[in-house]
Amino acid sequence: GHVSFTSGDLYNPEYGNGIGSSCGSLTKPGTQYEPLKIEEQHQIINSYGLAFLNAHLRSDAETSPGMAASAGTFNGEYLTANHFGDEVLLNAKP
Repeated sequence: GHVSFTSGDLYNPEYGNGIGSSCGSLTKPGTQYEPLKIEEQHQIINSYGLAFLNAHLRSDAETSPGMAASAGTFNGEYLTANHFGDEVLLNAKP
């Protein structure tokens, strides 16, 4: 949820998606919402965030010292695929 982009879990691990983890799922009706561990949430957010930054904001991502390895993995192509299985719902247009 949106809270995944914050550090709210540091203050209250039960915060979940902002309404706690004892609520109904928004993506799987009839089931209970269970947030991913915050480390997993941040890994997903950071990988797609870095790919976006490398692909759309860093004109020197592939040539800047120290950036080639990052840009080789986390790039525009990375944004078009799901790298986290059932943990991510990805809708990408080519």
